[in-house]
Amino acid sequence: MRNRMLKGLLPFEELMPSLAWDYPGIVPRKMFKVDVKETEKGYLIHADLAGYRKEDITVEYKEKYLVITAVREDSKEEVRENYILRERSSGQVQRSFYVENVDEEQVNVSFHDGVLTVDLPRKRLEEGESRKFNIR
Repeated sequence: MRNRMLKGLLPFEELMPSLAWDYPGIVPRKMFKVDVKETEKGYLIHADLAGYRKEDITVEYKEKYLVITAVREDSKEEVRENYILRERSSGQVQRSFYVENVDEEQVNVSFHDGVLTVDLPRKRLEEGESRKFNIR
């Protein structure tokens, strides 16, 4: 029954992007799918960005957020008899992830066959290093 309900919602997914959180099977069209895996050394992210070129993608780590942005601009022009058809489209997709304790110097990013891979190693605490917390 739930699948039948979800099928009826698909035309409205662009109007209600919060459905992606309530119903994991629905991904709004302006988002891309990702897999996030925790490893022994850190985190590994695979982002499905088929149709984008490496030059269209930006990966940035700022203030404990990893932000992946992809921008696409397409244009097509056809000339037939007495009219010209021009179609242009552009768009941007973006996802961000809160990730602490990242060793920024060791981050590795690659793009192959439409899949962006981001390897985020954790910072190593120096032996004997500790953190002290204030009690309020």
